[in-house]
Amino acid sequence: MGRLQPPSISPPRQTSPRGCQLHFPLQQSVKPFCSHQSHLYVNSQPYNQVIQGAVVCGSTNVPNAYVALVENSGGNVQIVVLGTTADSNGNYSLRALPGVYQVMAFHSGYVGSLPNFPVVTLQTNATVTTNLNLIAATTTMRAVSWTAPIRW
Repeated sequence: MGRLQPPSISPPRQTSPRGCQLHFPLQQSVKPFCSHQSHLYVNSQPYNQVIQGAVVCGSTNVPNAYVALVENSGGNVQIVVLGTTADSNGNYSLRALPGVYQVMAFHSGYVGSLPNFPVVTLQTNATVTTNLNLIAATTTMRAVSWTAPIRW
């Protein structure tokens, strides 16, 4: 059986040899890649315990906010154990194991206060309802990064 040969690199162009649109300029040391989109489907666990509520800003619900259930695993280490997206009315519902969790919400254009997100104790077969407060952002930030050449 013959040995496999590495692919040859051609001069920069707009599409790869497979006809995919390139996401970077083609260089000698870089192989072209195609964009790929996959879907991830997550089914809610069949736990009997529920944490539910609404994501709000003042008296207005915030639709499609991200909601995370966070567990403190000692010291300053917090682990996101579960997450969901609020519906178009800002309502969320998470099924989880019994335990102590902090419930947090995130949405573009809003900020939240970590110490003010509620800590809930979820008992066996219990349903806890708690709203999550966000504040409309009044300032936007933009990150800029740059790399300086290193000289030896």
